[in-house]
Amino acid sequence: MTILGDIYYDHLDVSEDDVQAFKYYRMAAENGFSEAQFSLGLMYVTGDGIERDDEEAAKWYRKAAEQGHPPAQFAIGCFYFKGKGGFKHDFAEARKWWTKSAESGEVLSQFNLGNMYRIGAGFEPDYAEACRWWIKAAENGRGVPKNLDEARKWYEQAAAQGNEEAKEALEHLK
Repeated sequence: MTILGDIYYDHLDVSEDDVQAFKYYRMAAENGFSEAQFSLGLMYVTGDGIERDDEEAAKWYRKAAEQGHPPAQFAIGCFYFKGKGGFKHDFAEARKWWTKSAESGEVLSQFNLGNMYRIGAGFEPDYAEACRWWIKAAENGRGVPKNLDEARKWYEQAAAQGNEEAKEALEHLK
């Protein structure tokens, strides 16, 4: 059913039909498929085929997130960070969900955690932890083209300031 939703939502070999996509996503989501729950949440956020409803989106994102779906965990973190979807603004909850997602390799969560640690969103800033998450995001190879010379330059600067992770990274680049 999730695949049927994808076919209609992404108009793969059929004309785009958000109403049909919503129907199939809903069926699959109600049967516990996390990918469909996430897709249904996304449709509620964007208003594709249905009326926008952040609270309904949050409900479906949470169901997917609780099953370990990293993009849904990222989305729930955003809802807590912004106080959207019926959630109160809560940095600790945002950090909790972004950490779960980031540990699964979700680059946007890794980047957001870096920002949280840099500013100290609800806690003392921790620049080493900020850099750790930003490095993880950069290592995923998304957002910037891979450039080992540029990476080496930044690791050398960090290593010169005593950053042990940067020293280890330099060893791997040799």
